[in-house]
Amino acid sequence: MSKKFKIFMLYKLFSSLIFTRGIFLLFLLQEKNMTFLEVATYQAIFFIATTFFEIPTGVIGDKFGKVNSLLIGSALYINLLNHS
Repeated sequence: MSKKFKIFMLYKLFSSLIFTRGIFLLFLLQEKNMTFLEVATYQAIFFIATTFFEIPTGVIGDKFGKVNSLLIGSALYINLLNHS
């Protein structure tokens, strides 16, 4: 393997590590008195929702452009907050 490939693989490994997620899981378990099953269920729902909504938002971004889709999303979010 080349040196550049090894460096790239190390970069990919360390850039995908999210150390705060482990701390957040411990917070939910200890401070919020949730069971491990509850935390795992919420995490699974979060990951599935992220995957599910990534495709339509990518299509919208490609169709209308990144800036326009962010403006539309922000306007919709503000409208949602005003009705809550």
